[in-house]
Amino acid sequence: MKPSGEKESRIKSTLQPRYSGGVMYHEVNGNNVKELELELIKFPNGKHDDMIDALASCVAMANIESYQKETDAVENPSEMDKQIFGDDEPDEEDEQLLDTPY
Repeated sequence: MKPSGEKESRIKSTLQPRYSGGVMYHEVNGNNVKELELELIKFPNGKHDDMIDALASCVAMANIESYQKETDAVENPSEMDKQIFGDDEPDEEDEQLLDTPY
């Protein structure tokens, strides 16, 4: 995947909502976490931003792959999905379930 757009806007649009929303965390004693956090704190005026640029690219790729898998699963359900969830066509059994009181 080739990054698109300007680095600063790409990093901001990918990472900022995730950090603001509380869905991005760092391992306390993880490798290079201090360096990564320093880049985040100093961004966009810091001397280095390669780690956060790479992180933004990874997050973007993960989202594209996740979205693609979800789309594929909806458009082309597996045989197991069909067995578990049934087909989209309502039948008599579905109607009986809808009429059953809880």
